[in-house]
Amino acid sequence: MNGLVPPIVSLPGPAPLDVHLTADALARYCDAAAVVAAARGEARSLVDDARHELDTARQAAANVREDAYRQGLARAEAELERRRAALIDDTVLWLIDAQAAEAHIAERIDARVRALVASVIEPYLDTQDPVERLTQRVLAHLRADVHARAFRVSVSPANLPRVRDALRHDPRVQVDADAALPDRDARLETPDAIVRFDLDRHLRLLLARLAGANEEARPDAQPY
Repeated sequence: MNGLVPPIVSLPGPAPLDVHLTADALARYCDAAAVVAAARGEARSLVDDARHELDTARQAAANVREDAYRQGLARAEAELERRRAALIDDTVLWLIDAQAAEAHIAERIDARVRALVASVIEPYLDTQDPVERLTQRVLAHLRADVHARAFRVSVSPANLPRVRDALRHDPRVQVDADAALPDRDARLETPDAIVRFDLDRHLRLLLARLAGANEEARPDAQPY
């Protein structure tokens, strides 16, 4: 004997009742053990693959949820911006409509006020003494032009005594009669200008401006 110990194959399970195993029986046991080991290995591989697929599916689901969340936020922001723009447009239109309504109301009120003033002022001015009104206008010009040294005032012969008496306190003024002037007119002459006072024209201009008409109501027209 050379002292070598042959390998002994052990199989799981209870020992056979027979004392000796035939080669066929031992081969069948070895084949069964190999099949079980291969089945266990394949099962572990399938489990690993399944776990990997599950992790991949979970990650894909998370990505889908994140994308959906982002898309939802984007849609929500877009809808919010659209509504904000619509609200701004509605507000601007409301302000424009409100301003137009206010302007229309103010215009109607202004027209009514002008008509009311015109209906009151015309009879009021007609009751005023024309000589007194002419004198007041002449005096207003005299007070405004303190640097002028000489004035000449022309009125109708009928108004001469009263106008001369009213202006007697200003030594710069010379009052004369002009037969061509009506009783409701007067003329003021200075070295620089001639001012014509016409009470009837003044009333026409005043009423035209109150009525909003342009007739005789030029910017340079003076309602004296």
